[in-house]
Amino acid sequence: MRIPTCVWATLALTAIPQLVHADTGPTGADSAPPSVLGTEVAAGRGQGHWRNYGIEDGLPGLDVQAVLVDRDGFLWFGTDGSGVSRYDGNEFVNFTTHDGLADNKVWSILQDRQGNLWFGTQGGGVSRYDGVEFTTFTTQDGLPSNFVGSMAEDRLGNMWFGTSYNRENAAGLSRYDGERFTTYTTEDGLPTDRVTSILGGAQGRLWIGTTEGLCRFDGQDFTTLTTQDGLAADVVFSVAEDRDGILWVGTFDGGVSRYDRKVWTTFTTADGLVSDFGRSLTEDGEGNLWIGTRGGVSRFDGVSFRSFTRRDGLPH
Repeated sequence: MRIPTCVWATLALTAIPQLVHADTGPTGADSAPPSVLGTEVAAGRGQGHWRNYGIEDGLPGLDVQAVLVDRDGFLWFGTDGSGVSRYDGNEFVNFTTHDGLADNKVWSILQDRQGNLWFGTQGGGVSRYDGVEFTTFTTQDGLPSNFVGSMAEDRLGNMWFGTSYNRENAAGLSRYDGERFTTYTTEDGLPTDRVTSILGGAQGRLWIGTTEGLCRFDGQDFTTLTTQDGLAADVVFSVAEDRDGILWVGTFDGGVSRYDRKVWTTFTTADGLVSDFGRSLTEDGEGNLWIGTRGGVSRFDGVSFRSFTRRDGLPH
């Protein structure tokens, strides 16, 4: 069953008590929920509704750290200690280390161009799932650290892995070409080995979020952009590119920056953002940008922000 286009918000916080599905705005407010599972909560008058999912619905754990909609329309959720869950619109199917997953703490999920699913874990390395079985890569295979918090695929089909942004487990950035791993660190031009996010841009560049700025890699050299260049804050937690090729950067306590390759524009709570901690970013099918923060979730329609918090039905 293909799940209808909608917005799924995990907010990727330190602890998330439930998974949230949002039908908001003029289109979402009239669309039917994907299943009878979950608890429907009004998002405010004229703002559609939230549908919250928890353990009682089949979700294996309440601390959701990663979400992916695969090419078949299935939803995948990575949890912090309970493995991975797949939702087909009717039920959750869960996978753990007993099924071959590298570790039950899954903080990043990606689907490559061949359809394989990749799961970055906290301590077990990276698992690749081909729909039948899991294959795990660790430091014994050349990965610089078994703590992988971010992933991306470049236009050549190489896989990139960002190691944990926690200082004790950070080991830089690693590229996997299908045969071997190549690792990049501060010795190669990274501003720090603490990588928080990776984006394979439409122009072939790789964008790397770090705790010391946003780094751009053109295949040969790293260039770091910081507050001195117009970035909202040097600690970057999320990077996304919208349909127009505009780069969006979520920072720690600096708000969200928009970069059109020429000019930086920063949005903060003063502009309507619910919080200045931009933990996660995604664009929906209508071109709205959703920003997950510690204080709730904000939707930007290109003109103004509409924010949702616990008062609007979010569970946390």
